[in-house]
Amino acid sequence: MLDQDRSALARSTPLSSSLVSLLACLAPVACAGPAPSGSGPFGSPSVQDDDASATAASTVADESSGGETTPPPPEPTSGPDSGDDATTGAPPPDPTTGSPPTDCMPGSICCADDGTYAPSGASTTGCSSDCSACDGQGSCVPQPSGLPCGGGAGTCDGAGACDVPTCGDGGNTIEPGEDCDGTALGGQTCASQGYDGGTLACQANCTFDTSSCYQESIVPSRGLGSWTPAFVPDVDCTCSAANPDCRTLYQGRVTSIVGNTAHMEFRKMDGSPPSATVSYWVVVGDLEPTCLDLDAYVQRSTGSWSSASSTLAVDVGIWPSLAAFEADPCGTTKDLFVITGGGNGYQNVRLWYQDEAVRFTKVCS
Repeated sequence: MLDQDRSALARSTPLSSSLVSLLACLAPVACAGPAPSGSGPFGSPSVQDDDASATAASTVADESSGGETTPPPPEPTSGPDSGDDATTGAPPPDPTTGSPPTDCMPGSICCADDGTYAPSGASTTGCSSDCSACDGQGSCVPQPSGLPCGGGAGTCDGAGACDVPTCGDGGNTIEPGEDCDGTALGGQTCASQGYDGGTLACQANCTFDTSSCYQESIVPSRGLGSWTPAFVPDVDCTCSAANPDCRTLYQGRVTSIVGNTAHMEFRKMDGSPPSATVSYWVVVGDLEPTCLDLDAYVQRSTGSWSSASSTLAVDVGIWPSLAAFEADPCGTTKDLFVITGGGNGYQNVRLWYQDEAVRFTKVCS
C-alpha cells in the first residue's frame, strides 16, 4: 500500500529525483541498510547498482551543503606567452642587469652603474661614455662614430664604446691633464717656459721636456771691468804684410752687459787723451786685428772722441740685433774693438786701433 502511495505521489507532483530518493528513505526497510545477501526486503534477491548509489550519494551531499555544484576549471586555450611576465605580460628582466629592457627609454643612454657602456637595461643621463642611445624598445643602439664622449675626452667608435686617447698613444692630441702629447706642444716653447732659448719637447708621461732649453747669456773673455792685456804701442812704422801690427794704440774693457748691449770703455796705452778730437768706430772683427783690414771691419757704433777725455765710453750692440743673437747657436763669439782717426788731417781716417779685441761668447746654460 505504501509503495502505491509513493508511485501516485511521484506521478502527481513533479518532484526531483532527489526528493523521491529522500522519501524512499522514510520506509523502515529501505533506510535500514543493506539486506542480507541473496534476499530483498521481501525475501526476493536484490541487485545493488553501485553507479546509481554513488551518484545519489554525491547528489545528496551536494544539496545538503546548500551550494550549487562548481564545475572544474576549463583547460586554458589562450593566455600570456611563456616568455612574458605572468603578471604584466612584459618581457622578462635582462639576465645580465636585472632590469627590464623597457627601462631603456627614448632619449636616454645605456650604461652600467659604474658609468661604462652596457648592452641593455640601464637608463641614465650620467653615463661617462654615452656612445649608445636607447631606442625605446629595450635596446641600446650605438651612436655614430666620431661623436664626442667621455666628457669630451674621446670619440665614439661606432660600436657603442668610447675611445679615449691616452698619453703617448700616437694621436698627438693633448688631453685634459696633459701638458703635451708626442709632437703636440700646444704652442708652447722654451721661452714660454721661462727660458731664453732652446728646443722644447714632450716626455713619455706627457709633461714638458725642458732639458734642451737654456738661459742665454753673453760673457766677455776677461770678465767685467778688466782691461785687455798691456802691450807696447807700435806707432813709428809702416803698415804692411811684414808688419801687420803697425799703429796699435788702445786697450778696451766691458763694464756691464744688458741684453745684447755692452757698455765698453777704451783708452790709450799710456792713459793720455787723443791729440785732437777724432772720429771713432767700434767694430766687430778678429780677436787680433791687423792694420791691413781696418777698412773691412764691420761697424757697430761710431762718433767722436774728444781730445779733452782720456777715456771713451760707448754703449754698443754686440750682435746686429737681439733676434740675431737668439738665432746664433750657443758658443758663437763676437770680437769687438775700437778704431780711431788721427791728427794732422787724418781725423776721419781709420788709422789707429786696439791691440787685442774684447771677445764676447754666447753661453747657454
